[in-house]
Amino acid sequence: MYTSRVAGVATYDAAGSEAPRRNLGKDEFLQLLVTQLRNLDIGEGASNQEFIAQMAQFTMVEELQNLSATVTEMMSRQMIAEAGGLVGKTIEAWPPGYTTPITGRVSAVEVIAGLPFLKVGDIRVNMSHVTKIS
Repeated sequence: MYTSRVAGVATYDAAGSEAPRRNLGKDEFLQLLVTQLRNLDIGEGASNQEFIAQMAQFTMVEELQNLSATVTEMMSRQMIAEAGGLVGKTIEAWPPGYTTPITGRVSAVEVIAGLPFLKVGDIRVNMSHVTKIS
């Protein structure tokens, strides 16, 4: 099996200075791993242990992706629950572009693209713009 012994890879511009490094993302890692598995030649001394180790890496990356999606969903639900706790309360918010704060009682919560917005009168307010709760 082919294994790379390269410690690090960097790119250089024409002047010879090192360009900023780019981290290997999950998609690039999976593509590299699949390419290695396709080129695996069991007849060339590749051990079962190496193959199992690579499959374990592949499985771990997949499980980390699943965990990330679960955590993102839980965070979204937590934000919606927190927004629900503000219904009936008076808030002050400073959304971008406003010269005066929006003040009023939260009448409802609307979820748009997974993010909760507080309904104050006819205005939707992002929770991140709330500066005061009373």
